[in-house]
Amino acid sequence: MSEDYTKASQRNQKKKKKLDKLQRDKITSTIDILVKQVILLHKELESNILELSDVQEQIDYMSKRILLEHEKRFTIWQGKGRDKRWKTKLPNVSSPIAKTSLEDLHKAIVAFYTKEKEEDEKKKLNTMAKIYPLWIDYKGKETSLNNAQRLSYDWKNHLKDSSIVDVKITELTTLDLKEFFLDLVKEKGLTKAQYSDVKTVINGILDYAVEKNIIQVNVSRNLNNFRRNVDFKEVPEKTYEEQTYNVDELKGYEKVATNMYKESHNIGYLICLLNFTLALRVGESVAINLDVISADTIVIKRMEVENKVVLEDGNIGKDGYKVVDHVKMRKRGRVLRLTPPAKRILALIMEHYEKYKICDDGFIMVNTKGRRVPCQTVAQCQRRINKSLQTTQKSNHKIRKNVLTKMYESGELTPKEIQDFAGHEDYSTTMSCYIHSTKTNSQRDKAYDRAISSIFA
Repeated sequence: MSEDYTKASQRNQKKKKKLDKLQRDKITSTIDILVKQVILLHKELESNILELSDVQEQIDYMSKRILLEHEKRFTIWQGKGRDKRWKTKLPNVSSPIAKTSLEDLHKAIVAFYTKEKEEDEKKKLNTMAKIYPLWIDYKGKETSLNNAQRLSYDWKNHLKDSSIVDVKITELTTLDLKEFFLDLVKEKGLTKAQYSDVKTVINGILDYAVEKNIIQVNVSRNLNNFRRNVDFKEVPEKTYEEQTYNVDELKGYEKVATNMYKESHNIGYLICLLNFTLALRVGESVAINLDVISADTIVIKRMEVENKVVLEDGNIGKDGYKVVDHVKMRKRGRVLRLTPPAKRILALIMEHYEKYKICDDGFIMVNTKGRRVPCQTVAQCQRRINKSLQTTQKSNHKIRKNVLTKMYESGELTPKEIQDFAGHEDYSTTMSCYIHSTKTNSQRDKAYDRAISSIFA
């Protein structure tokens, strides 16, 4: 054993004797607090919440304080003779660490405390219940608060009070999850879609645990064939009448909407009519701005969304509405042709805008006080039109289906062209979810008769 190490060891022993347990605990606690702050700053850097230039000074300051606290317990010394390395002892480590420079030793000391704290935190994150708060916060940053709120709904309704979330994830098996889901589906009568939503939450939490190196494998990902043999609650398929307006209902729609607008000057009625020419999502329709309209086209690149905020209790709540510069799935805008009916309705909307506008933000869908109308305004107008037509209640979403179905029935547009017009991610969404019949029951019966009769003709 070298002389310099022996002397340093003696100095360390003297320091230990001088420090009572209370003092050592205080040093440990102070280092713990400082390390937590350093780890938090690094996490915010990794999440792109802060820039390195914004936090480097803070990280350096915290690191210096950690070193000062460390030296209250342990001596830092430089070797003599041939070994000129810088050395120090570390808590619960038998041999000292050594680095060629004092700067490298300082970095190693801070890294030791940081890693030790991270390992302690990992040991505490041993169940889904304990990981969930970190994961949901991460999802709010990675995707959106809207998505995080949807995920939190399934957590609160199906997982929060269950025993599965308190099982140590290092001991969790695929069979544990299978048994949990079998009981959950039976007890709560889950549909296949509801089961998928709950499994998405479990998948996400355990994927997060894998990324944090808490576990090596997400056992939930092995639950692939579960849905094949489970008796899920059946969801009644919607009738033709509930999916779209039939030809008879459409005959009176424009007249009713126009008259209601003339009586109330509520722009929502004109938005309903415009959507029969553009198949817009309701959030897109209320976010149309002057800068996207030209003589023959309109660019759909904005939409209204709920303004989600994190409340004091950690839950996600709503604080009004806002317009964002993207559409669903954060896709870029799409350019739509303004057909003659679209131009005619848009002209009425522009007359309304010029009459009532009070500011220069460019949003054209304004009420009689000059303020941009929200999605609810359109929904209310749609309900009143449906009531006047004495039809089942159909939302703006059903208007989109009507328009896309008519495009398909025309035979003049390819499925890809219809998909692009709708702004869908893929072709299957358009064809499986948006193309429906607009025939009346009488027309459908006659069509069946003609088709079947032709077999023996």
